[in-house]
Amino acid sequence: MVTNAPGICLTPEQREALRHVANCHSLALDAVIATIQRANPHAFHTPASLAMRVFVDQPLQDLPCRGFLRFPQG
Repeated sequence: MVTNAPGICLTPEQREALRHVANCHSLALDAVIATIQRANPHAFHTPASLAMRVFVDQPLQDLPCRGFLRFPQG
């Protein structure tokens, strides 16, 4: 997961690479994410950092989190 916390930023080149593959096959996106994660590991959440987050909506996946404010609709 890419974060926008202060001091945890992607370079303009990394952002452009993500934009470029955003609508491509998921393997291309996964490859770009893996490359960025190796170069900038602090830009991604870890299980420990996720465990500290409070989400507005309940995550659809089983993610560690401190809590959420509302259940999914439907």
